[in-house]
Amino acid sequence: MLKKLIKHEFKATAKTMGLLFGAVLLLSVLTSISLKLPEGNKFFDTIKAVLIAVYVVVMFGMMFAGILLLIFRFYNNMLKDQGYLTHTLPVKMWQHIVAKMLTYFVWIVSAVVVAAVSLGIFLMGTGVVDFSQIGEAISQFGAALEEYPEFINMSIWILVLGILQIFANILCMFASMSMGQLFGKHRVAGSVASYIGLNYIVGILTSFITYFPMSSLENQMNAVDEWNSVQPAIKFLHGITNSVFPVSFVVDLVLIALYFGITHFMLTRKLNLE
Repeated sequence: MLKKLIKHEFKATAKTMGLLFGAVLLLSVLTSISLKLPEGNKFFDTIKAVLIAVYVVVMFGMMFAGILLLIFRFYNNMLKDQGYLTHTLPVKMWQHIVAKMLTYFVWIVSAVVVAAVSLGIFLMGTGVVDFSQIGEAISQFGAALEEYPEFINMSIWILVLGILQIFANILCMFASMSMGQLFGKHRVAGSVASYIGLNYIVGILTSFITYFPMSSLENQMNAVDEWNSVQPAIKFLHGITNSVFPVSFVVDLVLIALYFGITHFMLTRKLNLE
């Protein structure tokens, strides 16, 4: 049943996200081509300005579309009139939550990938990026990783923590909207207040938890007399990898479990459909 829920969620959101992805890529191509037009011509300059403006607007729209879609879909499906049908399905609540969480995780990551590809196409028109040198750049990057393997560990940590942060933020929004139903007729305001409150409390707690490993790293930085070589920087990055990142990893896992638990509890024990 979980697979069916995920499939349904993708079908319900694919048209919107697909159109946005296509629009961004198409505009990046058109804008890149327009930047190669001769300068000094008012007509060409106007085309360039309009395409760049539209491209920037659509790019930002795409980046926020996944989040807005997440909010509206979850609110409408789980907490409004559609919830009467949703909650009568022979599906466990955790499956609903997981299906929506995984779907929007994919869309957010896809939006980041599309944005990166689009930006690369756009930069081709500016001449800033010479894609004929990509192979050489990749080989140099590989040589740097072989010489300083610490960067590999750090990159893996950053990737893992980035993934966990996306899941945590998605579930935080779920939890906030689920808590918002407790505010009666002011559900939207209650959801916003819950989101701000959760992030404020979590921010204080995480700052306190990471204070000691961060202060230890600051002492290491102050102990370094000169930063004119690679080794002090490598040592500092190694310290981050061994002290701060594991703590952040545990904190993110706890937050994911906490937000999931709040959402599940509110939707199973305190559900009050609008």
